Amino acid sequence: MNAAQPIHIVPWSEDFIQALAERLVSRRDELSRTRVIFPHNRPARHLRAALTTHPGLPKPCLLPRLQSLDDFLRTLRQDLSPQALLRAGQLDRIGMLYGIVGALGLAEGPLAVLGGSARDFFPWGARLAGLLEEMAGQGVRPAAIHNLAGEVTPWAEALLGRLDAIGAAYHQALAERGWTTPGLDSLWLSARAEEVVQALDGETLIFAGFHALSGTEE
Repeated sequence: MNAAQPIHIVPWSEDFIQALAERLVSRRDELSRTRVIFPHNRPARHLRAALTTHPGLPKPCLLPRLQSLDDFLRTLRQDLSPQALLRAGQLDRIGMLYGIVGALGLAEGPLAVLGGSARDFFPWGARLAGLLEEMAGQGVRPAAIHNLAGEVTPWAEALLGRLDAIGAAYHQALAERGWTTPGLDSLWLSARAEEVVQALDGETLIFAGFHALSGTEE
């Protein structure tokens, strides 16, 4: 909330939304320049209701801007990116991976399970897309992992041994289509911290309700 106390812990015995509302009201002169970021959208609705009914808040007034973390990162990327990008949905990402697996000739041997129809590929594609998304969010570049015989299943060993090629083709396919993902937005912004600071100059940011952040989010 401030430089002297950047982290404020709300005790479990207190109502989190009410406690946050009280602290915001105590800084009522700064509300219009404050942005509150939540892990998802639901807390924002409850905080807005708590603020609008708070007796200590003069009416009318400008409430703080309330956003989910995903919306915060998405809009910030849109504001700073030199080109307009679209968020690729899960089905789009799985479809791309299906084509990539076929183009790379990976649908043989231990990876033959990936070579069936798009319907058969779907559950594996969802896991693969999730893995690549998590790696982007953690700031980890997909790299081949070898010498895993006996430690993981043959299928996992074969997949991890080609993870670098899959990841490179996947990111190239996204770029060619002008697509992005939440993880890639977070990765892109984390490499441009100074630009982010300039874009948010004059605002007070409060990240509320988080217990953990990914590498790039932190």
